[in-house]
Amino acid sequence: MRPTTMTTEATVSEFDSMTDLGTIFGVTSHKLGKWLVAIGLRTPEMKPSKKAFDGGYVKQAPSPTNGGYFWVWHRLKTIVALEAAGHVQIAHQPPGSLIGPFEARRSGTNGFEIVNSDGATAVWVIGKDNANELVKLMNLAYQAGRFSSAKNKPASTCG
Repeated sequence: MRPTTMTTEATVSEFDSMTDLGTIFGVTSHKLGKWLVAIGLRTPEMKPSKKAFDGGYVKQAPSPTNGGYFWVWHRLKTIVALEAAGHVQIAHQPPGSLIGPFEARRSGTNGFEIVNSDGATAVWVIGKDNANELVKLMNLAYQAGRFSSAKNKPASTCG
């Protein structure tokens, strides 16, 4: 659990990285960044905008890895702004189907996303070898008709 303090200022626990926020919406930090540009919270150069700073959406925080800094985003404000723009948190989305074929994409330091053919993240995996093996298995299942394709209805359902 993250520590909190009783102050009038937002605590560190109220802020997340773009990777963490992207996870809430089931997208990469890069896709989330494009969404933030579209709603005016980032510039086309992918830097936080004046609107983001003035509105308390973003602040600078020390980097836990290199002694530098990075931008962290106010979780609640940013989520509300993204939802107002029509984006839906994955926890609030209706259950979908896995749509093959699948591919792995790097996400974070040692993380990988297994991505559906429609570009949505299906699974997050730690480790390149794990990601590659899971993609092989999921594509075998897809080829065997266990997952749907982007053109067809789901091949099978639970229940």
